[in-house]
Amino acid sequence: QKKNIRLLEIDMTIDNREEEFVSVSGGYLVQDKDNYEVTKEEMKVVTDVEPTDAQWEAMLLGWKVIPSVKSNAIILSNNKQTVGIGAGQMNRVGAAKIALERAIEINDNVVMISDGFFPMDDTVELAAKHGIK
Repeated sequence: QKKNIRLLEIDMTIDNREEEFVSVSGGYLVQDKDNYEVTKEEMKVVTDVEPTDAQWEAMLLGWKVIPSVKSNAIILSNNKQTVGIGAGQMNRVGAAKIALERAIEINDNVVMISDGFFPMDDTVELAAKHGIK
């Protein structure tokens, strides 16, 4: 008989925890789950051109996908699917190049989503050269 054994029963069907545990060298990182859903009402258009309905749908889809991608992520999506992903690069330009080179299509409904801000306009200019509006 082993006296120091404890048996725990855990209901794994629904995970309602607000935190997630990530294994790192020498321990665990506890961080808030990234499960927030962005809505159209929360977004603010800061350009003169208002997005089309299809572009709004593409942006909302991209925001659902991007939390699952490594840092410095760039997502290209249309209103039905992700068409390009670039991630894990040292900078956003590198991630954008990968996403644009591997994109399965680029048309008027394709939008570019980033998990961070653009400190310079080089990534936006690169996207524009590839037809991202």
